Formats: sequence, structure tokens, C-alpha cells
Amino acid sequence: MSQENTSEPFNPVKIIHFGDLHVWDIGWDYDPNPKRILGLGNLLLRRRRKFPPWVAQELLGEISRQEADYVLFSGDLTTASLKSEFDRARESLISIRDKWKDHFICIPGNHDRYTPRAGRERRFETRFLGFPQDYPFMQRLSGNWNLVCFGC
Repeated sequence: MSQENTSEPFNPVKIIHFGDLHVWDIGWDYDPNPKRILGLGNLLLRRRRKFPPWVAQELLGEISRQEADYVLFSGDLTTASLKSEFDRARESLISIRDKWKDHFICIPGNHDRYTPRAGRERRFETRFLGFPQDYPFMQRLSGNWNLVCFGC
């Protein structure tokens, strides 16, 4: 028994996917949450060596030299969702944002909502994206492909 295919012709979509940049800064943001203090201690003792800034810069440089239909960032842009981390990340990703415009899709990870205050203030959306974003959302990539994005 054959089934007639009534869908559109297959159109491949090239996607560059990356995540977990963990841009970090030594800071506090006057957020008295105990997690903030523990996270700062962890950053000073271990985490900053796991995510050296030069690695992220090389990765972002390589991505900006590539060609793709979409670029997808899947969270953990920052280490502790400090305002300064989001500002630094926004500057680091400007060439990618300029090149792909609305084809650069980003969702927050758990480190982008590190404390309840950072989540309530929607720092990922306000300081990094620069526009409100609700989750989940769907982005149509082509006639055959949709991307469904969930945030933390």
C-alpha cells in the first residue's frame, strides 16, 4: 500500500548549534542569595579554569566565519547570571548577531537563571537579547522544519 506524499519538497537546513559558553565575572550584583556566595567561591576555586575566556573567543570567531541558515545557542551563556556577564556576552556575540540577525536563536539555560532574582528580572532577555521572549516558542526554519524552544 503506497501513501502519496503531499508535503513540500525536502529543503535541507544548515544549523550551527552551540551552548555552554559560561562567560564569567567576579561579582555579586548585591543579590543576597546563598547560591550567589557558593557560586562565587566555586568560580574562584575551580570553574574559571574550566571556562577560559580565550576558548569562547576562538569558538565565536570560528562560528562567525561559517555559513549557515541558522545559528542556535542553547543556554548557559553566563556562569552566574550577573549583569556584567550578560553585558560581556552581548559584546562577544555581536558579530554573530549582526551576521545572522533573526536567524540567531537563543534560549536561556539554568546558569542564565542562576538565582530567583536573576530569573524575575529576566536578565537573559533584557541584558542579552534586548527584547522580551516568552517560552516555549516555535521558529519555522523551512517548509519542512520547525524548531521548538523551551527556556529554563
